[in-house]
Amino acid sequence: MCKSGKKFDLITINYVLSVADNAGKILDCVKGILSKRGILFIIDTSFEMQPYILNIVESSSFLTQKSLQNILIRKGYKELLTDFSHEKKEIWAFATVNEQKVCRYQNLYKENRYIYDRGVDYLNSVIDVVENKCKHNDKLAIWGMSNAGIWLAEIIKGLGIAGKQVTWIEEDEDILQKSYGVNGYPIRRIEAIDFDTVVFLPFPHYVTLDIVSRNSEFKEKMEFVCFE
Repeated sequence: MCKSGKKFDLITINYVLSVADNAGKILDCVKGILSKRGILFIIDTSFEMQPYILNIVESSSFLTQKSLQNILIRKGYKELLTDFSHEKKEIWAFATVNEQKVCRYQNLYKENRYIYDRGVDYLNSVIDVVENKCKHNDKLAIWGMSNAGIWLAEIIKGLGIAGKQVTWIEEDEDILQKSYGVNGYPIRRIEAIDFDTVVFLPFPHYVTLDIVSRNSEFKEKMEFVCFE
């Protein structure tokens, strides 16, 4: 495609850069086929908001808004200003080819190292909370089979859960059509969960607030565990 001679006015890259081992080459290729006024639109997962991606084998890069901006600048792009809100756990970027040859970028090593270390500490604290809850409760549930939920299921499995009842809670109608999910745990709506169940919500805080708010009638009957 880079050598075809074709030019495009809009190119989108969705959830690719964080799992590619050649992100720089991808952006070089895109720059070669983007028209003079063409726009590159990128969506990817924010590591700062979703440290769970540390546990996804396919992930090669852990992107933040600043680090993505830095990569684009170094690869000869200019980020366009945007004034809309988007999903907080995702990174969105609009960019165009930078006609200027001078590109200034930041050294983000210290900041990125801090974000990485904070993410590791967060995941370790999640493990500690889950281990404590598993010791003292027989009925456990994980909300949603997201990457974070699957990681949590593996943590619970590794703790040894003989005699424990573990369930997936889902709202997605397609997933609810299945009887069992990862690790063979049954999939249920929250209405079908026993009231004395501990429910883990492995999401960014703003997501858990929305879930708890929408299901406030169950909060008094179940223990919702939100990770700060």
